Amino acid sequence: MRTLAVLLLVFLFVNESFGQIKYEKGYFVNTQGERIECLIKNRDWKNNPSKFIYKLNDSSKPEDGNIHSVKEFGIYNYSKFVGADVEIDRSNIQENGLAGKPELLWSQEKLFLRVLVEGTAKLYSYDNSSGRKFFYSVSDTAIDQLIYKKFNINFASTNTIGQGLSPMAEISTYKNQLLMDLKCPKGKLESVDNLTYTTEDIERYFRSYNKCMGDTSPEMVKPTKKSYVNLRMTAGINPSSLSIPKIEGYTPAFELSGNEAFSLGLQFEAVIPYHKQKWAVVFEPTFQYFNAEAVGGNVNIKYRVIEFPIGVRHYFKLSDHSRIYLNGFYNSNFTVNFDSSIQLYDMKLGISPSGNWALGGGFEHKRLSLETRYYTEKNLWESLSVVDAHYSRFAILVGFKIIKAKY
Repeated sequence: MRTLAVLLLVFLFVNESFGQIKYEKGYFVNTQGERIECLIKNRDWKNNPSKFIYKLNDSSKPEDGNIHSVKEFGIYNYSKFVGADVEIDRSNIQENGLAGKPELLWSQEKLFLRVLVEGTAKLYSYDNSSGRKFFYSVSDTAIDQLIYKKFNINFASTNTIGQGLSPMAEISTYKNQLLMDLKCPKGKLESVDNLTYTTEDIERYFRSYNKCMGDTSPEMVKPTKKSYVNLRMTAGINPSSLSIPKIEGYTPAFELSGNEAFSLGLQFEAVIPYHKQKWAVVFEPTFQYFNAEAVGGNVNIKYRVIEFPIGVRHYFKLSDHSRIYLNGFYNSNFTVNFDSSIQLYDMKLGISPSGNWALGGGFEHKRLSLETRYYTEKNLWESLSVVDAHYSRFAILVGFKIIKAKY
């Protein structure tokens, strides 16, 4: 536990020292209508922010901009947000059961909306933990929500939503809103019948309307956001030890250690496409080998298993080609066993390992990586109530990316 505490402190120190997201060129418009050029801390927001951090220049101190002091802000060639007083349906995030009902729960709020399409018809989005909602305005009218909601029919009365529907039903008012408010006299727009409430479909419809109206406003420049996967081969040396307490009336206490310990693995890394690709989920099936003996071979361990740790990784960028990272894994008691056993004189016992945790950190340069990892102690005789077999190890791992996705 002491080692775990030290590693956590190291993580916090490194996060504070190297985890700073860089400032990028941007601007904001204050409540007096003044446009101010600045540097904005780009947090690559997945959910819409209520505030942001900016600096007037490289040498100035960071300041806060918020929904009450700023009308609009943006990072050039990246993202743009406008402050708006809107009515938003909050029924999807209530804790009183209303989320399962067809009724909408409207709330008047001041929010930063992300700009998706500019022009005669403007499209905005608002993201939070309950999902994405779209907002729109036409010819600078008030901003309204495009209404869409899924709900569980079991919570609704048949008088409200009719008979014969599936367990999940939906309110698709946004289709009527588009038909009523986005009419183009110069041409025919696509049908809304199959228009889904997704960014791709809604954006396409708004751009089609603006084009039909002869609007020449440039499209918003947005970074590509897509999940991607790295595949890495790993090999390591694992200084390991096994301690077995005294079995009364049978054997004394033993401790076995040795350098005959290594690992080979395949590491699947799914990088989360937000927050500057600093976070990843890692799954690492690994073959572990440990062989040691004592007392002239009368006491020995043969540990040959495939383990399946899963964990989370956090990156700290040093340059375009180099990063350091910290990660934590949980290693369950599920393994593929290749005749592993512990021999105590004439008694041979199989392996039934418990789960354990691992914490580590490393350095990555292009396709190569070097990592050290500490594993908490695990019991190789979890199924035995009489005695434990305490297995400890430390790993030094070298990795090579077979598949390296582009950012």
